[in-house]
Amino acid sequence: MDIEQLKKELNLRDDEEIIEAAELTESVIYYWFWASALVLLITIIGIPFILILPFFLCTVLPTYRKTYLVVLTDSALMIRKGPVCSNCVPRVEKNIFLDRIQDLTLVQNCLHNTQLTHRL
Repeated sequence: MDIEQLKKELNLRDDEEIIEAAELTESVIYYWFWASALVLLITIIGIPFILILPFFLCTVLPTYRKTYLVVLTDSALMIRKGPVCSNCVPRVEKNIFLDRIQDLTLVQNCLHNTQLTHRL
C-alpha cells in the first residue's frame, strides 16, 4: 500500500511519519489451522468441529488476514483488524503510544517455528 494513501486512510497528521507498515503473511493461516485443530482434537467435544474447520479457514480467515494491518509511526503503534463477514468479526483499532510502552515480549514456540511465524 502506498504511504500517502495509508496516511490518509489512518487520518495521520502531516508531521507524523510512518516508519514501517506490516501485514500478515499466508503462513499465519496454516498456524491458525494447526493450533485450532490441535485444541479441537484434545477436547473430545471439539472432534466433530474439525470437519467444519477447513470450511471456516478457507472462507473467513483469508479475508481476516487481509484486513489485519500494523503501522509503526514516530509516535504510536497502530493495529487495525476487521471487519469480516458482515461484522461477525468486528473492526478493532488500537493505538498504542510509544512513550507508554514499558515492556515488549516475543514468543516463538515449536508450532510458530514450523510455520515461520511469531507472536509479539
